[in-house]
Amino acid sequence: VTIDTFALLVSLGNDTSFCSGNSITLQQGDSLVTQYLWLDNSTGSSLQINTTGTYWVTVTDSLGCSATDSIAVGITGTSPTALFSHDSVCFNDSTAFTDLSTPASVNSFDSIIGWEWVFGDGDSSFIQGPSHLYPTPGTYNVSLTITSDTGCAAVISDTVLVKANPTAEFDVGTACIDNPYQFYDSSQVSLPDSIIAWSWDFGDGVGTSVEQSPAYIYAGSGNMDVTLAVQSSNECVDTVIYQLTVVDSASNPTTFSLISPLDNSILTGTLENFWWNSSANSNSYSLQIASDSSFAVIDTLIEMINATSYEFDLSSLSLGESYWRVIAYNLCNDSITSTSRRFTVFDPAFIGGNQLWLAADIGVTQDISNNVSLWSDQSVNGNDAQQLTGSMQPVFVDSVIHTKPVLRFDGGDDVLEGGVIAGLDSSSFTLYIVSSGATQAVDDFANIFSINHFTDGFWFSRRAALSEQLIRVYNNYSFPSGALSTDSNSFPNSGYPPTIFTYTKDLDAVSVLYGNGTLTTTSTDPALNSAFVNSSYVIGDVGSVGISTAIQGDIAEIILYDTLLTDSSRVMVEQYLRYKYAPPVNLGPDISLDGFCDTALSAGERFVDYLWSTGETTDTITLDQPGTYWVSVTDIFGYTSSDTMHVYYRGNYLSGDSTICLGDTLQWATGLDTAYYGFLWSDGSTGSGLAITQGDSYSAIITDTLSCIYSTDTLTVTIDTFSLLVSLGNDTSFCSGNSITL
Repeated sequence: VTIDTFALLVSLGNDTSFCSGNSITLQQGDSLVTQYLWLDNSTGSSLQINTTGTYWVTVTDSLGCSATDSIAVGITGTSPTALFSHDSVCFNDSTAFTDLSTPASVNSFDSIIGWEWVFGDGDSSFIQGPSHLYPTPGTYNVSLTITSDTGCAAVISDTVLVKANPTAEFDVGTACIDNPYQFYDSSQVSLPDSIIAWSWDFGDGVGTSVEQSPAYIYAGSGNMDVTLAVQSSNECVDTVIYQLTVVDSASNPTTFSLISPLDNSILTGTLENFWWNSSANSNSYSLQIASDSSFAVIDTLIEMINATSYEFDLSSLSLGESYWRVIAYNLCNDSITSTSRRFTVFDPAFIGGNQLWLAADIGVTQDISNNVSLWSDQSVNGNDAQQLTGSMQPVFVDSVIHTKPVLRFDGGDDVLEGGVIAGLDSSSFTLYIVSSGATQAVDDFANIFSINHFTDGFWFSRRAALSEQLIRVYNNYSFPSGALSTDSNSFPNSGYPPTIFTYTKDLDAVSVLYGNGTLTTTSTDPALNSAFVNSSYVIGDVGSVGISTAIQGDIAEIILYDTLLTDSSRVMVEQYLRYKYAPPVNLGPDISLDGFCDTALSAGERFVDYLWSTGETTDTITLDQPGTYWVSVTDIFGYTSSDTMHVYYRGNYLSGDSTICLGDTLQWATGLDTAYYGFLWSDGSTGSGLAITQGDSYSAIITDTLSCIYSTDTLTVTIDTFSLLVSLGNDTSFCSGNSITL
């Protein structure tokens, strides 16, 4: 048994006397109490006393134990009434407090003689009507205790709000006369407040604005003190002043080059990043896109680009050829225009006769395990392929060919089935398949794509025999007549890389098979080029003539036209597929380095062969010198591409031969700060530059903050002593009319 001693710990204190209106409360044990009951049946933690008497309270703790205590209180007077008012101010303004308290009576001997203010921030005051400056915005609990000359006191509390100010802010650069300078407001305010008003003074004695981010044209040059005042929804205001330099001329922008898209690119999708190298002295760019190379009519103009790239929505352009270029502007709107490049916005529907377009990067329906139940046709014909049986569904695999996904068929029973493509049996057609093969069992004969998978249909297949490791096309399943094959062992059983297959059939004339745009084989055999019996199309099917398995490998895209495409159109589709799955190499923008440590330059790991200007053959090289670097690569389809970039070190470096006149000085100023770079010149000096007056060879070893070193090229200086060799001779005398000469 444990005894709860709660009753011994509770006390109202000793008997006392005070003014009417004050309160009694527990002086001991209050932290243990869970319930109060005063003699007037109130249940608060205190009891206001107005008359002399004995008062008691019964309290209970958490265990249910009770205790009772009493206290005798004598009333010695009446308390005054405490009351005050205050204003709500913005931060950095003082809050004014006004005492509104009244004494208990109007008698002259009963007046308030003392005030104690507690401001809630650790500070206090003892004057009747103080002002107080709070250290931070926020809410403060303020109490006022007043005392009358009878000795009676009263207390009142209230909450005071100090409102947060907005923060006025904007960036300044350099402006040029007679050209709009764009100001950008970047002011901030704490939620839930918002900025509702802006007031600009542009500092030239003329211009003002109430817009949030105005543009202004200065008529004269000089330093302008620009002022921005902002007001927030809580009526608080902040002001900031920055000095803006206005010039009357600026250095011309320098020549620059385009990066991406490359010339003659085939662009797909919707968003394309247009990218260019920076132009020195430029502060903005405009991107122009036109349908003709002369840019006589600008289809798209994006101005005031403050970066060296812009993501553009190609869906706003018509399908077909377009041209793009960039114009660089300096502060004073002087400009230079880049060369232009051609690109083609393309999708297979751009060419007439498109009956089927399946692409693994769009229109694929899959479950949480990536099993594909529907491959939606992106042509207008709705020739979707589907598989409702889960065990027969191929798998969606992302980022297999470059960044593009594929549908992976397991070589067992994975198959997708489509509908009938009307009229294809008795027409010429053009078929594209982007596929790669995994290891296929010997003697397998696997369909990649077929129309009517019985013996009287059309099959595009992979043959995996010991003597025939190849791709074969069948028409009415007749062999060798009615079949078109690649060379033996051209597509080995061990697997083959992603390949763009193109098959064209000129009805009753000729069939041609291309691999990655290169002619592979052709046939004028009537059995191959005749009509076949039409039915639904199938992807990855085992067939029905004793073939043992289905395709084991990946399919990324299938495109089918019910017409024989012209050579130019055929190549256009092949280029579309090439740029989509193996875009040309792009080294990116030129590099300007602050330091001299080795820098890696990568062409990307997705290519098959590499050759750098340094002679290296890896995908990445390490640079230890500035200069111009190029790489030539071969992609997975056998296409080659190349790119060039420039690597610069920060600073000004002289080299070669230079001649100065006797007595002149050649200043080699690197422009580098000695706080970040160390220097050792060939003459032993250690400054950031060199004043050259003597003929000699000069160079420097410069060290950056990471202790990486750059040894500059040598500058050879020759002194022209011409001034030492020129003479008019000694002083002389002769007759008027004669001449002097050297």
